[in-house]
Amino acid sequence: MDSQHQIHGQDRHSAAAISRESPVPFCAICLNDIGSGDSHRKLPECRHCFHEHCIDAWFGSHSTCPLCRIQVPRMISLIDNENHYNYM
Repeated sequence: MDSQHQIHGQDRHSAAAISRESPVPFCAICLNDIGSGDSHRKLPECRHCFHEHCIDAWFGSHSTCPLCRIQVPRMISLIDNENHYNYM
């Protein structure tokens, strides 16, 4: 197994496991906790949470979830009241 696959595969799976087990949600982009007053977004398919400014910047150059790499549909409308992306 090449080192790039090990690094990306291991880090991604470890981070995903930690995010499911951790009682305090954290942003896998900046690696800081998501506080109760922090603006955040939850992706609709995988339900992973990120700081609003972190995931907005991420989607400027990516179309997948930073944790699980699931393809995220193109955003077509604003965010609803629960900080979820709205997609069609």
